[in-house]
Amino acid sequence: MSYQPDELQEILSIYKAETEEHLQNLNDGLMRLEKAPGRTETLEEIFREAHSLKGAARMIGFEAVEKIAHGLEDLFGQARKGELDFQRQVFDVIFAALDAISKLTAGWLENPGAPSPPVDDLLERLRAARTPGHGVPAAAVPPPAAPAPRPAASTPACAPPPVPAASTASTAVDQPERGSADNPVAAPEAGVRQIEETIRVTTQKLDDLMNQIGEILVTRIKFDERLAEIRVIERQIEQFQLAWTAVRRRLGRGGDGWAVREVGDRVARLQEDIRHLATGFNEDTLRMSLVSGELQDSINRVRMLPLSALFNLFPRLLRDIARQEGKEVELLIEGGQAQLDKKIIEELKDPLTHLLRNALDHGIEKPEERQRAGKRPAGHLKLSAVQKASSVVIDIEDDGAGIDLDRVRALALRRGFASDAELREMTDQQTLGLVFRPGFSTKGMITDLSGRGVGLDVVLTNIERMKGTITVTSHPGKGSIFSIRLPITLATTQALLVKVSGQTFAIPLASVAVISEVGLEQVTSVESREAVLIEGVPTALVRLHEILRLPEQAAHLEAGDKAPVVVLGSTEERVAFLVDELLGEHEIVVKGLGAPLRRVRNVSGATIAGDGAVVLILNVFDLIKASQKVRGLWLADKRRAEAGRRGTARVLVVDDSVTTRLLEKGILENNGYEVTLAVDGVDALEKLANGSFDLVVSDVEMPRMNGFEFTRRVRREEAHREMPVILVTSLSSEEDKKTGVEAGADAYIVKGAFDQGNLIATIRQLL
Repeated sequence: MSYQPDELQEILSIYKAETEEHLQNLNDGLMRLEKAPGRTETLEEIFREAHSLKGAARMIGFEAVEKIAHGLEDLFGQARKGELDFQRQVFDVIFAALDAISKLTAGWLENPGAPSPPVDDLLERLRAARTPGHGVPAAAVPPPAAPAPRPAASTPACAPPPVPAASTASTAVDQPERGSADNPVAAPEAGVRQIEETIRVTTQKLDDLMNQIGEILVTRIKFDERLAEIRVIERQIEQFQLAWTAVRRRLGRGGDGWAVREVGDRVARLQEDIRHLATGFNEDTLRMSLVSGELQDSINRVRMLPLSALFNLFPRLLRDIARQEGKEVELLIEGGQAQLDKKIIEELKDPLTHLLRNALDHGIEKPEERQRAGKRPAGHLKLSAVQKASSVVIDIEDDGAGIDLDRVRALALRRGFASDAELREMTDQQTLGLVFRPGFSTKGMITDLSGRGVGLDVVLTNIERMKGTITVTSHPGKGSIFSIRLPITLATTQALLVKVSGQTFAIPLASVAVISEVGLEQVTSVESREAVLIEGVPTALVRLHEILRLPEQAAHLEAGDKAPVVVLGSTEERVAFLVDELLGEHEIVVKGLGAPLRRVRNVSGATIAGDGAVVLILNVFDLIKASQKVRGLWLADKRRAEAGRRGTARVLVVDDSVTTRLLEKGILENNGYEVTLAVDGVDALEKLANGSFDLVVSDVEMPRMNGFEFTRRVRREEAHREMPVILVTSLSSEEDKKTGVEAGADAYIVKGAFDQGNLIATIRQLL
């Protein structure tokens, strides 16, 4: 059957969504099965998922996925019959198959109808997993565990030792397929969840509807403005009626009583008409508010997804990372029922992945290290969410090593992020905030997993884009908590309107901690900076017009005067902003700035006021960061400034391959670096002795002296002890990376994952 292009696109979109759903269900089921082998209801569940995955691929003509899914179905079918038990290597093969399906689907959808890529090696691995003796004997399989309700929590992500079945979570079992080979006359069972009829709607269609609702909301706001104007006219007529009554009494004594009464009656009728109009207009406005509010809530509910749709992706991810790093970790998930706008959930995936990777790589120690510190071998990682009014707070908490503030201060000083005097003035919370600076990393060496120094600043940028905030608290030796606060939806929000220098601005209410008034007598000086007591705590005081670079219009405070302040931020980091006037709380429709104004400092978007005026929505994080600059807590990157004054940075490239040397030389020179070449470690040491360099990029496997020994020799020289060394090599094992760390390398880049952007970003971080 042939399809029109738009029909084909719709079918492929449905297939993609269906495949992702089957893959997620398979991952979830396998994670449960890995913790509690032999659970028959889980085996039935994953068998059906593989069968459905195979059928969908067959219908769409995607042969490669059909073959892999068929191989999985055969394997699960064998396990259902008790002829195969799952062991660690079997799970590894299955997870590899699921990853292959995901990658193949993504590639095939870009070019539908293209020949299926060969998957013979993977199919052979699946067949080998079904051979007798690959798993433990069938008799050793524990008896099936009773189905357990899904708790609000526990999902251990990876722990090589078996986890008792009692600690596992399970999901409701779907209805068995009718007419399948193993269940030819299956009928719906009592209590089994029935499948709801659904249709798939693109997010863009929902966005279009929400934009229209936004226009209705703006119109509703204008109605409120018009009603207020009618009320003003009504009060004016009331005042006129009172004045006319007094005039009528005076004129009635000797004037034309009939004329006086006629005018009075007309004013009374006009007053009654205005009152009737105001009442009717008020009822119409209330009805419009009710209907538009219900319509807005309905569309919002359609757009909402539970966070579990995102959270369920991470147990598998952390399992694989923990296996790779030789660590044990138990993942606890809570609050997955909290809901967010689908667009926010899609944008949230990368930041949460960064944070969870960092928690496992930087925070959670290896089992032997934890035992020496008196901890359980398996680390504890908690991902939780809680809904608070119009926002959701997501916490990523680990019980690992925590963030060493002394190392943060030392690295900040070395990189020129702050001076020694400024670091002494910073609170611990302000010092922790330095980890969000671009290029900041406390990890001993940069590798392909994390520690590249580009993680947390990217997280911050993404959270900002979603109109959210992120904070971190840490206790050395006990762990860290990264806390993200996000609005439930980006379409509308509650905002506080303020006036500054004659202009109106909107501040998201979720970021407003306190609204107050301060007098001159309440302003104090803390460490030579203005501060004010807010709820008994000294809080930095900053004038908002200075941050926005607007002229000052409000009169200076004098004794006895009061001025409004808006306190923004979290409990750990608050700033009091002095404004000219508070205009009250309003629900606003959030509009993006659009091209070319994608990113404007201190501004996150705009809205339309009831009078049609454009009101800018302020970016709270930018305001707080800018206030820190005003208060002198941040410096420009002095190290780079010094490098700029000194001239072009000099890089020594060491590699025995002439092709690699010339390739790296071209990349570096195109990015403005001065490059010297060396053919091996001995040659490089001679060039270091006779020249001056800012950084070294070296291969590992070289004649005469390899890169590990060369790095050790560099570190022994006092003149080169602090010079950054980057190892670029094809050696990718964890043992090789460990050797590089012990030798003193600052970064380790595997050639298989090499790209010039990665190399340049690493060099810029280290310089």
